[in-house]
Parts: sequence; C-alpha cells; structure tokens
Amino acid sequence: MIWMMVLCIFFGIYLSSSRLKVGEILVFNGARSMNSLVQKVA
Repeated sequence: MIWMMVLCIFFGIYLSSSRLKVGEILVFNGARSMNSLVQKVA
C-alpha cells in the first residue's frame, strides 16, 4: 500500500500549502504523474 502513503504525503503537503496556488499546482502535477506511474505498473 505504498500509494496510500504517497497519497497521505501529498494530502499533507496540500493542506500545509493550501493558501498557495503554487502548492496546489505542485500537488496536482505530482498526483497526475503518480497516477500515470501506477497505471504503468498495473
């Protein structure tokens, strides 16, 4: 369940920088790249 841990980390980063649009963009890009990575593995 590595993706769960990664998801929690991304969520924590998103909450800590929710006021910053840059943080939002970083989390969105990170989640999208992780999604494609998981699809490659699966």
